[in-house]
Amino acid sequence: MAIREKHINNFFFPATGDSMVTRVLKVNIAFFSVVGILHLLRVIFDWQVSIMNTAVPRWINVIIIIVLGILIAFNWRAHDENNN
Repeated sequence: MAIREKHINNFFFPATGDSMVTRVLKVNIAFFSVVGILHLLRVIFDWQVSIMNTAVPRWINVIIIIVLGILIAFNWRAHDENNN
């Protein structure tokens, strides 16, 4: 139990290395990238998605991919500024 608590404390309150802001930005970039890749795969492979028996058009995924790309770019720039 003590090892796990130490690991959790090191993640939230790092003594050295990445700051909390840097870690959050990295998690944001990773999460947005995974979601963007899934949306891109849906467009490429023409996966059908329906919500309450209503088909979701692919152009919505294209808009989501663009928005996620912008969010990734903003987080990447903030990450670079935070490290300098």
